[in-house]
Amino acid sequence: MSSFRTSSVFRFSKEYDSLIKILKTGIIPNFCEEDLSFDGTEFVVGIPMASFCDIPITLLDEHNNRYGNYGLALSKKWAIEKGLTPIMYIANNNVLQSVYYHHQRNKKVLDWYNREDVKKQLVNDTLLKGFPLDDFVKMMNAKQEHAINTHIIGYLKQYQGEYKKKLINNYAENEWRYLVPDLKGTEWFWSKDDYRKWRFPNNNMKAVKPAPSDALREYTLTFENKDISYILIKNDEFKTRVIEYIKGLKTIGGNEITDESQKIDLISKIITLEQVKSDF
Repeated sequence: MSSFRTSSVFRFSKEYDSLIKILKTGIIPNFCEEDLSFDGTEFVVGIPMASFCDIPITLLDEHNNRYGNYGLALSKKWAIEKGLTPIMYIANNNVLQSVYYHHQRNKKVLDWYNREDVKKQLVNDTLLKGFPLDDFVKMMNAKQEHAINTHIIGYLKQYQGEYKKKLINNYAENEWRYLVPDLKGTEWFWSKDDYRKWRFPNNNMKAVKPAPSDALREYTLTFENKDISYILIKNDEFKTRVIEYIKGLKTIGGNEITDESQKIDLISKIITLEQVKSDF
């Protein structure tokens, strides 16, 4: 009996070079745009993350068309240990409105706290002497609430979305996510304009997506041979290329290769999408 869930999560790439880099160094998070807009209210966030899907290997066709023909399947045990979790798909705009309301309320307090005159007062009033206690409590609560908001917002996705001007069902992807926290050096983009300025420098809409920063690289997801279920390749031509690449590897998933048998094990896990279509 076929299953609608797998024992692995899949990470796909459109480019062969992206896959072999992952095999060598691990999975480096980067910013992605998440559009949670509702009822004419723009709510777009640029979130540093790494995304995966939980789709049976026999049902990957449509997903491959969108995300690429080069993939890595990693065990769910590894995923959970690394902090990945399934996301929440939202079809009710009232939910998004509620989250947006809390985010905006929280933002006002943090914007107040970051004002130069408030910071100056905090510096001048040593240990907050003379600083209004209610304001201090409000500021501390806002920081805590912001951390909570990011964990909620970062795992939300619209039930339906648009891809290449076509309406698609996001829910079919069964997405899992790994989030990078909204901290100094890895600050999230809290508006569409801010994200687009990063994504398309000088308003160049054909610009290649910026590479992950050094700060994001600190959150690289590493893995070992035992964590890999499959390496999915487009066809036999690329299978041969991957085998030759693996033979020369010194690290797998960011971890040093200590025995040549690790390479043999890795090669045994290669499956082509052509095989999947004909044999599974």
